[in-house]
Amino acid sequence: MFDKMYVKACILSLQFDEAFDYIMEFVNKGDPEGYYHLGWFYLDGIGVEEDIDKAKYYFELAAQKNHDRSKLILNSLSIEYERN
Repeated sequence: MFDKMYVKACILSLQFDEAFDYIMEFVNKGDPEGYYHLGWFYLDGIGVEEDIDKAKYYFELAAQKNHDRSKLILNSLSIEYERN
């Protein structure tokens, strides 16, 4: 089961590689929570280069698996881009 607190602790202690590796374990299993968190890494540039297209890709994968927070983020990103 995905441990959000572990990821948060890694980020707060600046252990981005450890958090990224942990998330990738779940991404490789097709876990929507892994996709969601990887989306945030790319959206905010956490330990990786900021990349909105990659972020949207991973949020979309999570949303396809009925991940509600990813759907909200995608909706928010769409609205934000319409303003720009």
